[in-house]
Amino acid sequence: TTVASTIVIANTSGTGKTFAGGAQTYGALTITGSSGAVTFTGANTFTTFTSGATPLVFSAAQTATTWVLTGCTAITGNIVCAAGTVTAPSGCTITNSAASGGATFTATAATDGGGNTGWTFTAAGAPVGSLGLMGCGR
Repeated sequence: TTVASTIVIANTSGTGKTFAGGAQTYGALTITGSSGAVTFTGANTFTTFTSGATPLVFSAAQTATTWVLTGCTAITGNIVCAAGTVTAPSGCTITNSAASGGATFTATAATDGGGNTGWTFTAAGAPVGSLGLMGCGR
């Protein structure tokens, strides 16, 4: 059952934060701020996952219907999206990340830190289909 909620993690300090979701299903999650990584434990599911300029660390695969990674600076770990396009922003470093579920995962002008599967890395300005879409399912 999806919890009709909006969770905001205001990551305003240099100290890392942990979202210990217990492998549950949640409504919208928004991360703001630019310091300290946010680590996710448990294989959680979100209706919408929105991240600002924050490093993300996933210890278990995170699933969302819509992923909006605008401003995300780093992704480590696995993400799942069933359809649409997930786009990592320019300047984001992606390391040891398995992207799966049927969506198209594109990293334009992002850094391939190695150990990734399911991502397509392209140079800025390279034609890549529907890059205008910022979230899965859109």
